[in-house]
Amino acid sequence: MSPDSLWRLRIRDLDAEGKPGPVSGAGFAVTSKFAVTCAHLEFDTECWVDVLEWQQSGQRCSVTRPHGDPGDDIKSTDIAIISLARPFQATPLGPRTPPVRGTELEIVGFPFGYPDLPERTRVRVTGTVTSGLIQVDAVPGHSPVVGGYSGSAAMEVRSGRVVGMMVGAATINTSAWLIPLAEIAKSYPQLDLLLPERLGVDPEFRRAVDDLNQGAYAYALNRLNSIRGNYPGEPDIAYYRVLAVLQGRRPGALSRSAVDEILALLAQTLSISPRAVHVAALLALTWEDFYFLRGLEDNRYDLRVPADMAPWRAAEIVKHVYAPECMMWRDLNMRSVA
Repeated sequence: MSPDSLWRLRIRDLDAEGKPGPVSGAGFAVTSKFAVTCAHLEFDTECWVDVLEWQQSGQRCSVTRPHGDPGDDIKSTDIAIISLARPFQATPLGPRTPPVRGTELEIVGFPFGYPDLPERTRVRVTGTVTSGLIQVDAVPGHSPVVGGYSGSAAMEVRSGRVVGMMVGAATINTSAWLIPLAEIAKSYPQLDLLLPERLGVDPEFRRAVDDLNQGAYAYALNRLNSIRGNYPGEPDIAYYRVLAVLQGRRPGALSRSAVDEILALLAQTLSISPRAVHVAALLALTWEDFYFLRGLEDNRYDLRVPADMAPWRAAEIVKHVYAPECMMWRDLNMRSVA
């Protein structure tokens, strides 16, 4: 059984006796208690929900449409919230930032003619967010999106995280549209609290941090360099790249040109993200160890740890940059055990 078989849902309407009827589309469990699908599917205030595997029992659930029935139009408000009678496994949610052009997604639906047999296909993002929707097109060699995929979770192939919901398809080409998670959250505000930041769910970034913590600095730097173009201005990319470049050494052990490059990168990052206090602390420590301790410059930076810096961030810098003669390092060391 595929892991996603437990949170990808089959949506059926109910017959006159309240029993499961024909399949009308797909959905996915946002939490163990709630799921989302498209409002235009053929159900009233209740529907029947089961998972892709027949071994799993289904359930009769209530449905709300925050914006009513959208009719035949493809809209970003074509959203229905399903209250699950019994808990299902929750979907691995992606970030609130929408998928970028070129991202490959996997979807599972129930194409017309095969109502009980789920079909997997892949699409690629070909447009940007317009009127709350993103255009996608079938990947060559894969089936186009047709009726029956509505409500399907759009899962990013690279990360295995869901980034949106399929809402409609064109009738004359391979184009289709999805609603990104941030748009769904406008109709279902509880969802916004569940969405991680994009960088935090990037598998290559997470591997880079793991490499760094294991002392494999060169591997970490290579991984970070490979993804930095995807995250312009992201403070953690610059922060971890500097830690990887230092390779466990103190800044005073580097050449002046190398230190100046580090200082320039961190200063530029702070100009974009002034609230990145861990970047500010690393900048001050680098400058203090190379310049201030050598008497090359007067005090240019505040050598006290920012009051709102998390202890785990302080511990991270102390671990990878051993410079106990520095006031900033000693302050970070004290904060790391707070």
